[in-house]
This record gives sequence, structure tokens and C-alpha cells, in this order.
Amino acid sequence: MRSVVSRIALIGGVLASALVFFGPTVSALAASDDWQTLMLQGAELDQHKDLNGAIEKYRAALALAPNNRVLRTNLAEDLNAVGAGLYANHDTQGAVDKFQEAVTLVPSFERAKANLGVAQGTLFNAQGMALFKNGDAAGAMDKFRQAVAADSSNAGAQGNLAAAQGEVAMKAQDYTSAVADFQKALSQAPSNTFLQGKLAEAQAALAAQQAQQQADQAKDKPKQ
Repeated sequence: MRSVVSRIALIGGVLASALVFFGPTVSALAASDDWQTLMLQGAELDQHKDLNGAIEKYRAALALAPNNRVLRTNLAEDLNAVGAGLYANHDTQGAVDKFQEAVTLVPSFERAKANLGVAQGTLFNAQGMALFKNGDAAGAMDKFRQAVAADSSNAGAQGNLAAAQGEVAMKAQDYTSAVADFQKALSQAPSNTFLQGKLAEAQAALAAQQAQQQADQAKDKPKQ
């Protein structure tokens, strides 16, 4: 099944050149020279836009000073920026990992939290599409629900969820629900021929079911 709405979103990361230290100065921080040296090396790598190198230095420094707010913040900023780049290059799992680490380091980091939601929504949606293509509509439905929960603005996941629900309803011969679900999916992508065909199939099945029910009622009705 094609995604109902093609969606690549990016909530930008902070450029390395924009990273600044805040709070106490390095000379005022009470800790060993080892972590201070590593932090300064990380800052220099930031200036040269070597974010991955800076991340390794900040991680090493944080292992020696795990509660240092400056280190945690600068590391989270770099992780968010690298995650944004990974997402733009369609490495969604890698982006999720980086955004998650950034949020774990600084739970109040709103940009990283927003990026994490978008990336998780994209990842779950893709996983749901793979399951749907393999005939597992129920499994796909669960993944699409996770996608919508992670990113409520993901219209593609919303449409895909409705389509998967329609497929599950069809298998259960709940054609009334199937029609409603496919109509909802089509509202996200009115020109989608796959969904148009599924809606027509559900409508035909519903009409046949209703006709059979009427015939059965007439057969069971007592004769005068």
C-alpha cells in the first residue's frame, strides 16, 4: 500500500556554529582537568562543524562529569542537529536514536522532543506499510496507531490507519465499518485509486449483505 500522503518533515537542528556554552565558565567548574579538556576539544570540533567528533568528546567528558548541565546541553544540541541531518537523508531509525538520546539528556529540550515525534511517526508508518503489503492488516493497524500517537499531524499515517481498519473490517464481514473506514482514508487522498477500489469493493459487499438480510427476513416472515 502506498502511503496516503507522502511526508518528509524536518524541524531544524541547531547549527554547530550557533552552539554556545552557558552557565558557569570552564575555569569556574569544579571538576577534573580531564573532562574540561574533552569539553573544550568538543567545542573546537563544533566550530569546525564536526558534530560527530564533538559528540564523542562530549560523551567522554560526560562519563567523567555525568551531572554537568553544560555538557548535557551541548551534547543534546549536537545530537539533535545530527538527527535532523539523518532524517533529511531518510535514515529514520538513526534519527530516532539521536533524538531519543538528546531528550534523555535534556528532558525539557522541546525541539528534540518535537523532532522525535515526527521521526517516530515516520518510522512507525513505514513499518505499518511493510506489514500491510505482506497481508498483515491487523499488525499494520497497530503500527499506524503508534505513528499517529507519536505525531498527530502525520496525515499519511491517519489515512493508512483508516485503510488498515477497513481491511480488518472487510475480513470480519463488517462492511458498514469498512465503507466508513475507506471513506475516511479517501478523505486524506481523494485520487488514490487503490482506496477508490477498496471503497467500491466494500460498498458492493455491503449492498449484497443487506440484500441477503432482506431476503432472509422475507423468507422467515409468517405467511398470512
